[in-house]
Amino acid sequence: MKKGEILLVGALAILLIAAASANTAPILGEIDEEIIICESSALSFTFSATDVDANELTVGIFPSGPFFIRKLSSDPPLTQIEIFSENLTEEQADKTYNETIFISDGELTDTKRINIKVLKANSAPEIHNIGVQTILSNESHTFNKKISVLDKESGNEDSGNLTFTINDLSNKLEITIDNKGRINLTNSEIGMHEIKVCVTDSGVQNINEQIGFCGQGDFKKTSCKRFDLLITENNTAPTILLRNSTNLIDNIVGTEPVSFEVYKFDPDGLIPDTYWYVDNSLKQLDSGSSSDKFTYTFGCGVKESHTIKAVITDGKLNDSVTWQLNVMKINCADNILPGGQVGKQDCEEKWGCYDFGLCQNAEHSSEIGVLSDGDYQKIKQGCSENNWDEQFCGFQTRTCIDTNKCGTIASKPAEIVECYFSLGPSCSDEIKNCHDDACEFIVDCGGPCEPCPTCSDNIKNQDEEKIDCGPPCPGQCKVKLISAKEITLKQTVLLLILIFIILAVFQITRIAKTKKIIAAPSKREKRLARKAALLFGVFILLLFQVSAASDCSPQYHCSPWTECIDGLQSRTCEDTVCGRRDIVERSFCEKPGCKPKIECSPWTECIYTEKTDSLIEGKISFGGYRNRVCYDANDCVESFIQEGTCEESYNLELVEIQECDTNFLAVIDPVSERKIAKINLDSWKLNQFDLTFVQGNVKYCPSCYNTIQDDSEEGIDCGGDCKPCEKERLFLLAFALFFLWTLSGLFSFLSAMEIITIRKQKQTLEEMK
Repeated sequence: MKKGEILLVGALAILLIAAASANTAPILGEIDEEIIICESSALSFTFSATDVDANELTVGIFPSGPFFIRKLSSDPPLTQIEIFSENLTEEQADKTYNETIFISDGELTDTKRINIKVLKANSAPEIHNIGVQTILSNESHTFNKKISVLDKESGNEDSGNLTFTINDLSNKLEITIDNKGRINLTNSEIGMHEIKVCVTDSGVQNINEQIGFCGQGDFKKTSCKRFDLLITENNTAPTILLRNSTNLIDNIVGTEPVSFEVYKFDPDGLIPDTYWYVDNSLKQLDSGSSSDKFTYTFGCGVKESHTIKAVITDGKLNDSVTWQLNVMKINCADNILPGGQVGKQDCEEKWGCYDFGLCQNAEHSSEIGVLSDGDYQKIKQGCSENNWDEQFCGFQTRTCIDTNKCGTIASKPAEIVECYFSLGPSCSDEIKNCHDDACEFIVDCGGPCEPCPTCSDNIKNQDEEKIDCGPPCPGQCKVKLISAKEITLKQTVLLLILIFIILAVFQITRIAKTKKIIAAPSKREKRLARKAALLFGVFILLLFQVSAASDCSPQYHCSPWTECIDGLQSRTCEDTVCGRRDIVERSFCEKPGCKPKIECSPWTECIYTEKTDSLIEGKISFGGYRNRVCYDANDCVESFIQEGTCEESYNLELVEIQECDTNFLAVIDPVSERKIAKINLDSWKLNQFDLTFVQGNVKYCPSCYNTIQDDSEEGIDCGGDCKPCEKERLFLLAFALFFLWTLSGLFSFLSAMEIITIRKQKQTLEEMK
């Protein structure tokens, strides 16, 4: 192999290695700018991210808690991610959380800012167990029973914010209840009575207008409970007829479930309630059956003696049975908490972690007892694997919670890890660390520091070719299409320069030779002169070609639509005149053999209105609108939001305006003097109501984006009412042509004068001879 070939192969190898080692930034997929979740609900919002390099990705949310983030799956280049939470409490409701989602491959990152709005919801009152009740007919008519209620928003039964109702479903008793939940009887009809008690709260004050999202059509909530009331002359105690247990001996294994069963009877015809206790702690209540069963597992790590007790009651008299058990201890596995059930498979752990704390020196923390010996050894091992000296070996901790509360720790993330310790961590120490109650996304940016450069920040940074395109961004920068006229002009200028250079070299060489020999023109000189004239003629033809060049208007011809695939079809449109790049058009279509089945959620509460009154008189009022989410149960079409009208209105000013050659009736806010909406008057004349809400000022008309030169445009989609045309450098090109034309003519003139002078010199020499 020759030396030149070796160098060429080496250069190609270097280029290939550089291309292979170039890192491309990961990109977050579409995430809603606002996510709405209701009180007492758990958030679960999924989205995707892509990384063409298939690097190991880290995802995070800042700040963390009560919302967390985790990777669900990874199938390069796609990664599925979930934002989640545990059930949100009343204290966390009626707030908007500003969160930053980020993803990083260790070098490059992408971020998105979102708002998570937690709507305050009205919870129904919770009526505590009433149970069966028994009273004697010769007792006072006042039934000494008070209903116990707890409502998150309205308080308990003594708050005065609850409304109670009660009635006898057989309509034989005159029974009432006061606003404190105390029941009163005015007569005592002997027999069995089924009583229904209902409690209604007072609703929620200053409730969010979007509460309809949570399905809260009625702001007040009601809960009801039924119980049996026995009125008898002589009460007889209920009896446990038979007891049973799956365990035949008193010694049991802590991890094995054991079941208990009782059969009960009440001579008065009432079905007693059964209360199950484990070590005097109520675990279960059964009602309405003559036999009840209770199954319990003590779990691993539990030992010694324990009791299971069943108590039956008619509300006045009781009977009970007790089992005494000796539990043998079974040690818990590493992933099971004490008391947990071994082999429990019906609960999926979902761990969310708060940010790590400040990195602390491991050696010093071990000396003062903050870090245990076992943890210190693990931290030292981790520091050693990262090649950190002991003086820089640190640790940091965080708190992780299982939002599903499974009671197991099989997939629990590490809460203590090694870190690079430094005094005074900051945003300029070139270390990825945590400080100021937050953690950096990558080295010295994100979290407590300035935002990290990304491929979606509308800033040209991180060595991008242009704003947010070109390496390291995955998106390619758009290439400016050069018109046919511009290409022709540039090519012409290059040819003219080449011709001028040839002429200049030819003339200079000829003059130099002429001065040396001072001879009469020979046949060779005549041939060269003819060639120069020919080149000059070509030069003139090129100038005429440039002068005759005209603008090129594209004409697109499109191929037939393709078959419908996954609800989409496409076609390719080709410019047959100017040779511009092809355009691919896409359109929705109905999937073959798929019949949509649209199902919609309940309507939200009224937010605004779109009610119009008299347009002729120039009066308009807007009411409210509501929406609901509709989806296709057969997955034929994508989900969509449907809007509907509702009531409420306010008056606005009306002004006739003209935009984009269309007449509108603009709705003006008299306070801010800003357009709120506009009605197309041209459509109105055609008996069509076309109302558009104005989100912002439209700078250019739709015709300014149709890739066609129309209306008042000076060029394609530019000039006139559209954005200014980018001034093509035609003036400079024309000036260059004029300059070359003049220079060429001057050069030809000087050449001719030089030839005349040489001939005169020759004639003078001949006369002297």
